[in-house]
Amino acid sequence: MLIVSVVVAAGCGGGGGPSGPGDDVDLLFEETFSGVVEGSLPVGWTIITQQAATQEGPANWKVKTGRLNQASNIHAPHTPGLSWALNYEGTLAVVGDTSWVNISFRAHLIPRDDDGIGLIFRWRPSGVDPDGNFYRLLMVDDSASDGPKLRLDKRVDGVWTILDEKTNTYSGYEKNRRYSIEVDMVVDDFTIKLDGAIVFEFEDKLVDGGLPGGKVGFFCYAEEGADFDNVRVYRRGP
Repeated sequence: MLIVSVVVAAGCGGGGGPSGPGDDVDLLFEETFSGVVEGSLPVGWTIITQQAATQEGPANWKVKTGRLNQASNIHAPHTPGLSWALNYEGTLAVVGDTSWVNISFRAHLIPRDDDGIGLIFRWRPSGVDPDGNFYRLLMVDDSASDGPKLRLDKRVDGVWTILDEKTNTYSGYEKNRRYSIEVDMVVDDFTIKLDGAIVFEFEDKLVDGGLPGGKVGFFCYAEEGADFDNVRVYRRGP
């Protein structure tokens, strides 16, 4: 049974990372970016520019003032008649281990623009698609980018599937506001919370052998200047 519980709680300013589900013996990975040389990329992180993201690149991920910052406005072009901007394709930064299955992924993000920003989880290589296979939690604010919307989707071998989407019940996000996001994954159930309220919930409905486990990370679509911080991954379940 896969449980993904995503909690998005708002906050402001700096401060420590999200609290953990247990003591440090449960901690598999931590990155606060505070000890990383300014202007560099931390060891172990992989940057992916999606094939369709041909506008206003290249991607520009680097540590800035103690956070991981993505400075460019990189995005896929919008093609009328197709899904919006080829499914908001842009750039990913991923880290971790493809063997991670039962984990809690926690991080902060701070939008500086109003387009697409979010989290990547269970990222793993695809034999046919250099973008990889992954789940994505996507937040969009700008009405010109068909927002506001909150979406949970997945990409497998180049094919996107929208698992659920909130539009009328999602009012968008605020620029320069810190959001704390928590994603709990235990086999095949997903429960996603925004500011403590459940917005997406799946139980025994997301069985797909193509995404049994994977890395975690961040995502930007035309989201110039986004900041990410306080990454922690904890072991969950067996």
